[in-house]
Amino acid sequence: MARFHLTCESSKAAIARAAAESAELDPSGQVRERDILGSFYKKRRVNNQNIVYNDAGDFAASTGTFIYNGSTGKTALEATLESFTGDFQGIQQNSLGHFSLVLKADDTLYVFSDPEHSYDIYYTLGDNWMISSHLSAIAQSSDLVQVDKFRLYEKIIQKSPIGPHTFLRGVNKLMGNQCIKVDCSTNVISVEETDPIGSGQSFDPNSIEKAVSEYAEVVRDTFQTISTAFPSSIGLQLTGGLDSRTILAGLQAVDRQPSVFTGQGDSPLVPSAENDIVVVNQLVDKYNLDLYQLDWTTDYLDHTSSTWVTYFSKYGFSYRKFGCNPSFFDELEKGIEEHPTVMIKGLGAPFPNSKPWETDFMKDRLSLSEFVDNHYYRPLFSREGFSREDEFKSHLYKGLKEYINNQTHIDLVNSEIDVADYTELQLLLERSRSTSVTNLRNEFSYYLAPFDMNPLFRPFLSVSDRFRIANEFQIRLIRELNDTLLDVPVASGATSNTPEQITGNTLKKNQKSLIDYLQYIADNSPAPIGKILENYYWIVRSNLFPPNADYDQYEDKYLGWLCQCDIYESDFNFDYYSYNITYLNRFLTVGFAIEYLEKGQTECF
Repeated sequence: MARFHLTCESSKAAIARAAAESAELDPSGQVRERDILGSFYKKRRVNNQNIVYNDAGDFAASTGTFIYNGSTGKTALEATLESFTGDFQGIQQNSLGHFSLVLKADDTLYVFSDPEHSYDIYYTLGDNWMISSHLSAIAQSSDLVQVDKFRLYEKIIQKSPIGPHTFLRGVNKLMGNQCIKVDCSTNVISVEETDPIGSGQSFDPNSIEKAVSEYAEVVRDTFQTISTAFPSSIGLQLTGGLDSRTILAGLQAVDRQPSVFTGQGDSPLVPSAENDIVVVNQLVDKYNLDLYQLDWTTDYLDHTSSTWVTYFSKYGFSYRKFGCNPSFFDELEKGIEEHPTVMIKGLGAPFPNSKPWETDFMKDRLSLSEFVDNHYYRPLFSREGFSREDEFKSHLYKGLKEYINNQTHIDLVNSEIDVADYTELQLLLERSRSTSVTNLRNEFSYYLAPFDMNPLFRPFLSVSDRFRIANEFQIRLIRELNDTLLDVPVASGATSNTPEQITGNTLKKNQKSLIDYLQYIADNSPAPIGKILENYYWIVRSNLFPPNADYDQYEDKYLGWLCQCDIYESDFNFDYYSYNITYLNRFLTVGFAIEYLEKGQTECF
């Protein structure tokens, strides 16, 4: 299903139902257990049955993509309901996907997600509790929207809040090692928490050939489960890069030929490159794949407040995907004539652009404050632009400390981590960012990001950093799964999107430019020297990379709107903004949504 909401407050349920109707969602089922009211909604493009009942009056319902013992839909839910004994982790261990699961058994409601919490479930506690897979449903049903500004800034600047907290006070996100329980006889809600999830299978640290071979078996098993669950049509978001090539290799390893989808835009807000389609066409020709080119072109400068209200009303906070791009949503809603049953994402957290395993450390321990300053916090403003920058960094420090202690097995000793744990921490944080569109994409069809799922993500954490350098592990994995796939050149961030033929087992990044080296030295120098070098970095950067005409038009209009956005007025001076247009758009689209929720209107435009 697309979404769900549960509450013991009838007025909240009525508001959430009205919002879902306004979003043009069709109900797939409703439940009423004494004072508890719940509604579940169909996917927009794919028909599926995702709520079942038994003779005892119990039920099982899911949203997202839930595969249980190789099945989906009715079969999966009936098997889940029959086998469930109250042990939510037992269900997780036999399941695959990104999902929420709602079960009623023995007069108790159980709500939990996949073990990687890659499908978002939000909740409030207290007498008037509410649970939903849609954050704006909870916000719209609340009497008063209270914003935690630093968590809001996390969402914008870091792309994702750390751990279970959201930028709405009193609203939390359910973690993968947590389960919500509601006593149907008393309406009392509680959250059960187990130990953090471990890293899973480990591989030989001395032989890259053996490690790749063992991991490839896990990949084949996982893709075979996906293939069995979706015997009809599979779609793949394909680019010219290595990541989607790895997904294609996994599908071909189990004899599946997906339909291929690739998007092209015409603005700084849509990440598309001309060489992507060149390489994709070569892959399509080589393997005789069906290709659909997604049209993501749009004129952002023509947007008005009504444009954003329309898409926020329909998709909540996810409306800001690609800067609120109507063409992106139109393609998903109706542009793809024969929408595949499941769409597979070509990117994943194990293969980030930042390549944390290639970071050089001259010591064995890394302080958490140094991690925040030099490896996590993203400075978008010169010093004068963000008046509470030091407070925000302190907030990030506290949040990371809580997250490491409660949600990981990383040892934090005297507020330091072992540098051997650096990659794992970065990948765990990257995973939260990587899965930020999972709920949205699951509204239209089944949707999977295989390498963000537990069976593939957790074992990858144990792969030696030495094996990952220069993309060697990933390239060897592709060859292990399909040794012909790299006959076609690769166009990726590592090659500045210039197609490059891979003849060996590595793909080295282009040499760092002078500006890259200056930033690296500034980030890794002692504080007094680093601050001086940081100032020089911004001066050099602004002179070497003046904005192009398109950027200039967007910047002028966005800055004009942001000056009228009250939520940022006391903390930011956008005259000192120094980063790309994407983050500026994030400030605006998130600020717009918050003001619209608080006031029912906005002065941003």
